[in-house]
Amino acid sequence: NPVVVTLSNPQFQVDANGVNVPSALQGTFEQAMDTSQLMPGQVVQIRSTSGGNPTGSPITMTTNRVRLRETQLTATVSGAPVPPNFTLSNLPGLFTSMGVTSIVVQTSSQTNFQGGMGLSSLADQNQVSLRGLLFKNGANPPTLIVDKVRKR
Repeated sequence: NPVVVTLSNPQFQVDANGVNVPSALQGTFEQAMDTSQLMPGQVVQIRSTSGGNPTGSPITMTTNRVRLRETQLTATVSGAPVPPNFTLSNLPGLFTSMGVTSIVVQTSSQTNFQGGMGLSSLADQNQVSLRGLLFKNGANPPTLIVDKVRKR
């Protein structure tokens, strides 16, 4: 169901869940005062500060906190990975319908590659499922600070 959220003196937070987030990305998100750092595909948790209309269509509420949580998606590796990063293409329609055609994936020593594989086992056109924090990155493609990667 659609939810219309009104921001009221909002605090933006990143739920890093143990993932090392580059300070520039985290700072830009947490210093936001409006929806400028939000994009399709991000998972956010909001704290309702008003009863709003939980049964109407659309549902309406007011919040003073927006917390970025981990996003999950499946897409295709585009090009050869260049450690510690790789690029995704063939994104789900949720992204492409909003003009997002690629996402840069940033790995770290904390990234959990399932099945004992590592970044070196990925190649162009591999399909992967990922979980991580998705950030808008200005004029650049969005960046996913990845927590978990599974080769399909």
